[in-house]
Amino acid sequence: FLSDLLDLSLAVHGGYSEVHYADPGTGTLSDHKLWTLTSSLGQKAYLTNDLTLGYGASADYYAVDSPSVGKRSRFQGGVYLSPQLRFGQLSVRPSARFDYLSDVGAGAFSLQLDLADRVSQGFSLWLNAARSVRFPTLNDLYTPLAYGAQGNPGLGPETATSANLGFSFARGIVSYD
Repeated sequence: FLSDLLDLSLAVHGGYSEVHYADPGTGTLSDHKLWTLTSSLGQKAYLTNDLTLGYGASADYYAVDSPSVGKRSRFQGGVYLSPQLRFGQLSVRPSARFDYLSDVGAGAFSLQLDLADRVSQGFSLWLNAARSVRFPTLNDLYTPLAYGAQGNPGLGPETATSANLGFSFARGIVSYD
């Protein structure tokens, strides 16, 4: 973007979906409309040969309009920081992200740690550990009973803890992860 030391990425997406259904309580035809506008901005700063700093933010807006649940909307904002450090053949990348949701009135942290070691030419070992949070979408919360599924306004955030251990191998035209 401004120099060889910075990479900048920007993404914007908009969407609209509509579900037509017969209200099971009244039998009348109705619809459930969802609008989305999402954006993200990220940058990597190559500070030294052994230190790269990744950081960014996202801002998302969601709105639903349905006769059975009325009009609902949500703003979701997030920021992240992800430095990558190299110690010889070992790469270490701790990452942290914070997300805030307007309709929940709270936020949550997600954390991740990646380790990779290039053991030899074409052979690497890696380890990943993470704690992540997923908030229910407006459809998860408010979709009216249609096609055998219904939203649940009582849903809360879901958390997951994960770990992965693996290797990658590449020689010539053969590679394996």
